[in-house]
Amino acid sequence: MGRGDSSMKLKQVMATGIVTTVLGLAPMIASAEEGAYFGAFLGKGSVDISSSDLDKLAVSITQRAGGSTPSGTSDLNDMDSIWGVQIGYRFNRWVAAEVGYVDLGKSNYKADLVATFGGVAESYDVRGRYISSGPTIAVLANLPIKDLFDIYARGGVYFADTRLRMQLDFANNARDQSMENKAGTQELFGGLGFAWNINADYAVRAEVSYFLDVGDDDRTGEASVTTLGFGFVFR
Repeated sequence: MGRGDSSMKLKQVMATGIVTTVLGLAPMIASAEEGAYFGAFLGKGSVDISSSDLDKLAVSITQRAGGSTPSGTSDLNDMDSIWGVQIGYRFNRWVAAEVGYVDLGKSNYKADLVATFGGVAESYDVRGRYISSGPTIAVLANLPIKDLFDIYARGGVYFADTRLRMQLDFANNARDQSMENKAGTQELFGGLGFAWNINADYAVRAEVSYFLDVGDDDRTGEASVTTLGFGFVFR
């Protein structure tokens, strides 16, 4: 599900550069149109996670529990609700910086399997959940269309807390067991959005965002996340 240590090091270097850029913007571009704002959004997210990788993990934990290679079927629901909040500062009509928090929802995996344990065939379920959330820091580049609408691009760093949970459920609970791997990483993200400025105090937003290679390849696996969010801004 990823590209290893070199990919992680590259992301960390790029993340550090973006954070430095954001923190250095204020003294350079402040203007008379500056102002703070608060935003919140809800939407849907789709996780580019591999069902085949989760199938392999289900086989692996079955064997660690003392079972044979299982047979059966599996299903992956990789779409869920997402939400987030932002606190931003607009330096002028064109540039703003934001800090925030985002919950990218969860992907749910379920496999109905049969394997042999101690010479006896048993039916059981393997359930998995891939979840990620954490703070963000970003720069927003804005293109005003008169005073009523804005088209903007937003990009920055996502400080991800990512978890992969897997659980074996047996009918008689005799061999139930679970595992959880977690990783704290810095990931790059970007988005394109449209804002309608209702008045001087309120605006509504719609934004498509992409979070690149969320997670750690060795611990949770990596999966990119695409989101579509709708929200409001209060100035």
